[in-house]
Amino acid sequence: MLRKEAELPLNTSPACCEVVYSYSIDKEGEYFKKEFGSDPWQAYEQLTMRLIEAALAEKEILILLADHVTTPKDVRFEVNVKKNVNSKLGRLALAGVCRINSRSNDLLQLVDLLIGAISYDLKMKTGAIEGNSSCKKELLDCLKKNLGTDSFMDGFKNRNFNIFVDKDMKLRLPLPPNTEVNEKEQSS
Repeated sequence: MLRKEAELPLNTSPACCEVVYSYSIDKEGEYFKKEFGSDPWQAYEQLTMRLIEAALAEKEILILLADHVTTPKDVRFEVNVKKNVNSKLGRLALAGVCRINSRSNDLLQLVDLLIGAISYDLKMKTGAIEGNSSCKKELLDCLKKNLGTDSFMDGFKNRNFNIFVDKDMKLRLPLPPNTEVNEKEQSS
């Protein structure tokens, strides 16, 4: 079934139904350590807020559905994200935040697949994995073909996708000497 769907362009349905923002960060990188004190929960909140701000249209009000992950008791993800986004923008921009189990929601399942494919590409490019999964490779190839890109390592942006890759992840690449790394700034 994937092969049949792979022939359909990803931009045939209304844009509101398929806008994807992704931020991949290297948890071993200096930026993660410096910016977030190596705290994954702080990074999760901060990066979520950045993606919301980048995705949010003027006068738009969003409700965020996020994948549920078990967090320490002192992590107040929903409260912090909603409060901080609305405060920073000085208006009601985020009406609510709800974390749900992605297995119970088809849309979050799709997002998991897309983010998984992007992560798979980055892990193969950095040598973190061999890339031996034919199913993951097939999904990744389908996604790259439909988006018209050969890699997500430098990020990717079109009207429906905005994929940002942390510069520390790029530094893990086995680049030839004297090769410049294009450190893309966060897109909006």
